[in-house]
Amino acid sequence: MVFGPVPSRRLGMSLGINTIPYKNCSYSCVYCQLGPTRNIQIHRGYFYDLKELVEEVRKKLHSLSVRGVRVDYLTLVTDGEPTLDKGLGRTIEALKQFGIKIAVLTNGSLLGLGEVQKDLMSADLVSIKVDALSEDVWKSINRPHPNIDHINILLGILDFSKNFSACLLTETMLIESMNDDYAEIIKIAAFLQKLNPNHSYITLPLRPPAETGIKSPSSSFQKAVLDIFHDAHLPAELLNVPEGNNFPVGDQFEENVLSIVSVHPMREETLRKLANRSGYNWQGIERMVKTRKLHKKVYNQETYYSRY
Repeated sequence: MVFGPVPSRRLGMSLGINTIPYKNCSYSCVYCQLGPTRNIQIHRGYFYDLKELVEEVRKKLHSLSVRGVRVDYLTLVTDGEPTLDKGLGRTIEALKQFGIKIAVLTNGSLLGLGEVQKDLMSADLVSIKVDALSEDVWKSINRPHPNIDHINILLGILDFSKNFSACLLTETMLIESMNDDYAEIIKIAAFLQKLNPNHSYITLPLRPPAETGIKSPSSSFQKAVLDIFHDAHLPAELLNVPEGNNFPVGDQFEENVLSIVSVHPMREETLRKLANRSGYNWQGIERMVKTRKLHKKVYNQETYYSRY
């Protein structure tokens, strides 16, 4: 349930908390780095024991503290959609005992539910995905559950933004031939402006996506999107480079790597540096690939490792 910490371009050193069964999500985004959704759902439920989770976080933080590793955020970022967890609110409250800021990364699809908004209110940071304003573009990119209403999502996000007093981030993924349209980007910027976010991130499909043919739009279009966001007075930033290589070295190398890449596929350069710092022989990585613990894939001339 606990993985990392992972160096995040948005959150510093982020200790990930995964509370959703593998690939249970309300979307099946074409660019998802974890592959297609296995169980697309919108009904919330309980998936884990809170006491066990808190104890696992406690042990992990102690281990990191002994090694002098600082954690900036406890981040509820799952290999599914974190707001599907009916116990999300009490989880956030329970994690506050550690005195570390708590972040939740959501696709926003369930924010039309009052109970979901209430659960998120006690978080220190919430990041919401907004990839499209037009319904047809939204469906083509996010591949939502058929019973989700797009207008209800947008109204829910807007309502939440008006009541949430902590740090609100937005994230918009740009994809060639899908939302690389100036009219669509202008709509997105106008909507985000209403949310008054602390920061709006523009992202690209840098890791291997769920579907083939998913590419970043031209660099000139990326720059134009940033300009449009700035013209809308959004504090925007384009994230067009991979994360750094500053993954902390820990005990039980294989177990730690598998827990990270199950949610966060890792570049070979990053994995090699982590293995070297850990004193771990690269032949062990090759063995993990052969035994189908790790999946090796090339995307945009970079080699990535994820969990089978």
